[in-house]
Amino acid sequence: MPKPLSVRIKQKSQRIYKITCRAFYNLGHRPAAPTRAVFVFGSHRSGTRLPMDVFSRSLDVMTYKEGNSRAFNRNLLKDKADIAELLRRSSFPVVAFKPSCESYRAAELLDYFPDGKAVWIFRYFKDAVNSAARKWGHGRKNLRQIAAGNLAAAGWRAGGLTPDKIALVQRLYDEEMSSHAAHALMWYLQNHLFLDQKLFQRSAVLQVKYEDLVSRPQEQFRRVFDFIGIPFQDKYVDEVYDSSIRKESFPPIPPEIEALCEDLYQRLVAHYNRTATTTPPRPRAVAL
Repeated sequence: MPKPLSVRIKQKSQRIYKITCRAFYNLGHRPAAPTRAVFVFGSHRSGTRLPMDVFSRSLDVMTYKEGNSRAFNRNLLKDKADIAELLRRSSFPVVAFKPSCESYRAAELLDYFPDGKAVWIFRYFKDAVNSAARKWGHGRKNLRQIAAGNLAAAGWRAGGLTPDKIALVQRLYDEEMSSHAAHALMWYLQNHLFLDQKLFQRSAVLQVKYEDLVSRPQEQFRRVFDFIGIPFQDKYVDEVYDSSIRKESFPPIPPEIEALCEDLYQRLVAHYNRTATTTPPRPRAVAL
């Protein structure tokens, strides 16, 4: 659904304001380092938009979401060379991208952009699935092509899936499965990409937990901003609330799918807990 004209005008005005402020600032300051790419990854309805919204309040970060044609084409990132050129031309210390359909490319993109960073956000599966079912309906079409072995037609939804994950979909997919069951299985596939790519072994990846971001925004977003090397101000998160946590009941889904999701969520939490309090400080850009 297109955004209202008033919203688009406001967002465009804010973007022009940021670019103008940065241009004037750069007139009297030599850039300290090349622009750094930051990618926000995670499964759909897991809160990937939240860091982008907070980043957008900083004059040190330019943000590009899937709908921005300068960085994306039909919700997919443009060629890496095009992104590199966008970074080269940028006057901002950090440019943040939200390729939410391409979490399977996290390792590839970090290898291509050696100074880049990635933020991987995860959310408890029941809340994420409730949100997905409410927004998109049944969800079976997301799995149908994978189950049929037609991976090309499945597009990004099959990206990065290992043979055992494809076999899992083929075994669990059912044309009569509920919307929540379908979205839960997709949540499992998309979040398992964090483990499949061994992103927990990369110092350039920061894992963040949605529930902590919204319940302790000042503390947690300071951690995120330290990681990407940008000064943080408390005012950036004065519109962040925790009202989306466990606000709806969750209907029954097949026990095997629920067990897969619960086990994976606990594994993600375990990795997160090992690093959440040990994030080393990063060099900071100069605040405007």
